[in-house]
Parts: sequence; C-alpha cells; structure tokens
Amino acid sequence: IRSKQSRSVYMPTADVQSTATRGANNVSQTTASGVVINRDNAGFTNMNAAAVLQWTLFDGFRMYAVDDQFALMAQSERERARGQFAMVISDVMTKYAAAVVAHHQVRDLQSALALAEKRFAIVQRRNDVGSASGTQLSQATIDKNTVMSMLHRAETNLANAKTALRTTMAIADTTPIGVDTVLTTPTLLSLHALLDSLAKRSPDVVSAELAVDAAKARERELNAAFWPRIDLTGGYQYTNNTTEAGFILDNRTTGWNAGLTLRYNLFRGQADQAASELAQVETQRREILVREALREQRSRLEQAFERYRQGTGMIATELSSLQAAQRNAAAALVSYEEGLIADVEARQSQQTVLDIALRIAQIEFDIFVSAVEALRISGTLVW
Repeated sequence: IRSKQSRSVYMPTADVQSTATRGANNVSQTTASGVVINRDNAGFTNMNAAAVLQWTLFDGFRMYAVDDQFALMAQSERERARGQFAMVISDVMTKYAAAVVAHHQVRDLQSALALAEKRFAIVQRRNDVGSASGTQLSQATIDKNTVMSMLHRAETNLANAKTALRTTMAIADTTPIGVDTVLTTPTLLSLHALLDSLAKRSPDVVSAELAVDAAKARERELNAAFWPRIDLTGGYQYTNNTTEAGFILDNRTTGWNAGLTLRYNLFRGQADQAASELAQVETQRREILVREALREQRSRLEQAFERYRQGTGMIATELSSLQAAQRNAAAALVSYEEGLIADVEARQSQQTVLDIALRIAQIEFDIFVSAVEALRISGTLVW
C-alpha cells in the first residue's frame, strides 16, 4: 500500500467530465447587419464532454516530501510490529521458563518428600521401642505432610504453567507439553554492547526516530506551499449548443488543448505559515518522545542487566551450598538413625536442602527472565 501511495504523487491525473443542460431563455440580439431578434421563452440544449490531463512538473519538492513521509511512516510501523513480535516471543519464552522452573520445584519437593518419609519411618521405629517421644513422631508427621502439600501445590503450578504456555502459543488444551530438565539461559554481552544495540536496534527507539523523520518530511511538504507550482495540462473536448432562437441556432465544436500553468500563492491569510509552525512543533514533540523512550528503555535495560549479573553471581554459590547441604542431610539421616544427633538437627538439615533448592529454582527463573528482557529491550531478541 505504501508503494502505491508513494508512486501516486509522481503520476499525472486524468479525468473525464460531461454535462447536459436543458432550459429556456428570453433572447434579445442585434447583429452587425442590423437584424434584431427578440423572443421570449426560447429553449436551448447544451452538451459538453471533455477528457482532462494534469501532470505536476514542479511543486516545491512536495511530491518527494510526501513520498519520504509515507516511506518513513511505513518503516516506523514495521519497527513497532517488530517490537510487538519480540514481546510475544519474550512472553512465550518466559512462560516456558516458568514451566521448567515449576518442573524443577516438583523434582526438588519429591526428593524432599523422600527424605521426610525416611525420617518419619526412623522416628516411628524409635517411637515403637520407646527411644523417641510422641511429640517427635507428631513433628515428623507434620513435616512429611507439609512437604506433601507443597508438592501438590507445585504440581498444580506446573499444570497451570503448561496451560498458560498452550494459551500463549494458541495450541489445543489436549496437546501434551514437554519441558526440558535444564533451563538454558541466553548469554548476555557487556552492558556497553547492549546499550549500543539499544540506541541502534530497539524497536521503540527506532520507531520513534523514524516518526521524527516523518514529521520533518511533513514540514517539507507544508513548506512547499511557499514555492510556485507548475502543471502540464492537456485535454480533448466536445461541445454541442442548440438554441431555438438567435443568430446561431446550432454550434458544435471538438478540439484539443495543451499548455503549462503556473500558480503562486501570494497571500492566504498566513494559513501556510501557521501550518508550517504547527508541523515544527510536532517535530519537536516527537524528538522529546525519542529522548524519553531512550531514557526509559536505557533504565529498564540497566535494571534487567543488573538482575542478570547478580543472579549469575549468586547461582554458583547456591549450587555449592546445595551440594554441601545434600551431603549434610544424608549424613544427618544416618547419624539420626543411629541415635547420634537430635531430631531437630536431622529436621533442620532436610529443611536446609529444600530451602536452597527452591531458591535456586527461583534464581534460575529470574536470570532467564532478566536475560530475555535485556535482549528484547536492546532489540537483539528479534532481528
């Protein structure tokens, strides 16, 4: 569509016109030979048909400004569409990550439930022989049931995450969704490289910059009114006039014409100047929008990158802590079964493993979302 609009400003216009008129006049004519004609209510018939061609040769470069304006507006809309497409992709990736993390939480809670059940079995055997109190047995039961409830909630969250992913991807509810066991996070470049890409590739920023250029083209279009306009004109016409009274009763003509017309607006009540000034104001407004978009997107990018940096720094520490906690929990369970440590120590070691595992799942999700957000804002998620 933009291409058709752009080409139209360079092309001539062609029109066909026709009129047919029937009426009556009171005629009074005196010819050079002295003949006098007077007649009331004399009928007449006029018919006219013409083909008219007009081609603008020069209009103060208005046609080029209009062409540029259409092109820039189309490019701006394409950038906005790219931004919306990137938003959809980001949403799909985020929902998929949520499903993977929910799967990790289910896995971690299943492991925690296995440990809680082993501890419960140990407490129950010790209670049977009188070496563990009923309070300890009740606490082991509560802990096992708590982990079981958390597991049920995590399984529900996983099902809901898969449903949300199906909805976003517009696939049937019956379609099975499989998620990977590993959440692969995109690797970000340096903050400087992302900020440089933001200025050049961000759909919001680029679209706003193109809108500024379109506004400047609009200024050139309106300023063309201060230049003369030259048109090539041509036409072919047929005319037939018939009267019931007068010196000439029938007049029929056919012919063609061609020429140039020059038009220069000397004064129009300063309307052209006012329109030009308003266009300048619109350009300035759009330039402000570019600066605001760049500032807002830069702030959001820096925040996303900082969350990504902090998360990647924390995840290694948490993974190391998890390995140590798992070793402690396994050793504590053996020691507890042998009666070497108190129940509270075994319980605390198992709770520590669960807390760290759930934290790691949340950190992995935050890192992934931050990376995707940084790529989307910088304009590198969708090329």
